[in-house]
Amino acid sequence: MSECTLFKEKENIKEPWQTFVQPNCGNCQKWNEIKCKEEWRFKMKKYIGFKMIEAEHMTAKEAGEVLQRSIDTSNADAEGNGYLVKYPDGYTSWSPKAQFEKAYLQVGDNNTIVEQNVNDFVKEIEYQKWGDKTTVAKATLANGFIIVESSSCVDPANFNMDIGGEICKERIYNEVWKMLGFLLQSAKYGIKG
Repeated sequence: MSECTLFKEKENIKEPWQTFVQPNCGNCQKWNEIKCKEEWRFKMKKYIGFKMIEAEHMTAKEAGEVLQRSIDTSNADAEGNGYLVKYPDGYTSWSPKAQFEKAYLQVGDNNTIVEQNVNDFVKEIEYQKWGDKTTVAKATLANGFIIVESSSCVDPANFNMDIGGEICKERIYNEVWKMLGFLLQSAKYGIKG
């Protein structure tokens, strides 16, 4: 097999390349222009995206009846729990519960982030005293992301771990509000608006 000259310059990259074999493309104008013979290589790039969907809790059996087609339950739990999902383009499908709940967050009415979203997203907050006048709080979010906040007093005699912890907690929750608001904005209007 001969190598596609389009990607010849990328041979020195030390990353894994996927190789795909194309049938003889000698009659293809486009591939002739890039001098492709029988093989070409490329590396797919990674992307992130957000979309707003509509969903309703529904078993695979119920979704099959609604969609009038068989549902693949290979990734579902024993009861076939999951969600009927409607995408922005109108396409409707079914998603197993575990995969759906890992990927989506229910928002409030009128496309809003509500206090319950924020409360549920903060899984744990650990507090520590640093030195003689600083409280540090480390919050672990539902997706594993960590936020660290601190609060200090001027005079060590005024240090109060409870007050410092409350200040840190409020800052963490405000930060989560902003993050979830960003996700909602991106889901509603796209990553680039």
